[in-house]
Amino acid sequence: RSNVGFVFRRDTFELLREFQYPTEGWGLCHDDKRLYMTDGTARLFHMDPDTLKVTNTLVVRDAQGQAIERLNELEFINGEVWANIWYKN
Repeated sequence: RSNVGFVFRRDTFELLREFQYPTEGWGLCHDDKRLYMTDGTARLFHMDPDTLKVTNTLVVRDAQGQAIERLNELEFINGEVWANIWYKN
């Protein structure tokens, strides 16, 4: 809710920096080139890992073209971003 993200050192959990982002953060994952974030809607944000700025936003849709709302808990698996849907089995 505060739109503030944190970067920690992996081995010591030392806070390295804080950054602002434009929405709530519900899920975050990465590949070798970018970060992916969702805010609990159907939007998937692409972020630059160096600047931590949003570089692109897309709406995730099903096979019928309907937006898939409540995206949560992102994972990057075999070249694809996977997400669960909050409150759905």
